[in-house]
Amino acid sequence: MEVESKYRNDMSEYYDFEFMPWLAYRFTDWLKLGMGWRELYSRKAGSHNWDVEHRPLTDFILRTNLKAWTMENRLRVEYRDIEHTDAYFRYRNRLRFISPLAWTKAEIKPWAAWETYYENSADWEGDRWNRHRYYAGLGAKINKSVKAGCYYYWENLLKSGAWKSNNEIGFDISVAFDFTRKP
Repeated sequence: MEVESKYRNDMSEYYDFEFMPWLAYRFTDWLKLGMGWRELYSRKAGSHNWDVEHRPLTDFILRTNLKAWTMENRLRVEYRDIEHTDAYFRYRNRLRFISPLAWTKAEIKPWAAWETYYENSADWEGDRWNRHRYYAGLGAKINKSVKAGCYYYWENLLKSGAWKSNNEIGFDISVAFDFTRKP
């Protein structure tokens, strides 16, 4: 389950709440398939009205090792059904590199990633490759089933014909279940 709350204007304006149940299954060491449903409630700047978005999504995650480093490529396909607009598909591709360095028993590992977005909306004006995010983060294993981490990203976003930037700090926690193990 992923939950996000977002603020803008130097943290003075609450404008976004999102939650997403997500399940994934690892078919092989190199392929994992995930499916989720994200619900978003967002407010445009200067407005008191909130829009709702329903966003079913599918993730195709490919993983390989490059010497000691781990490379993960995630293609996310989202169906964006936003209130007061026509629904459309958006494609996101994230390429993440996880360091072989590990600190403490929790195996704290640094990672870096780049993610790009492609909007497939008929109403979209301008470049459809409209968002790039550059991440730096840390991940840790709390125990066999629980992982946690934190990250920072800098985002370039094409909005109203001009590129703007955004910064975000995030924290995550995940629980994994292995149904293939025998008791």
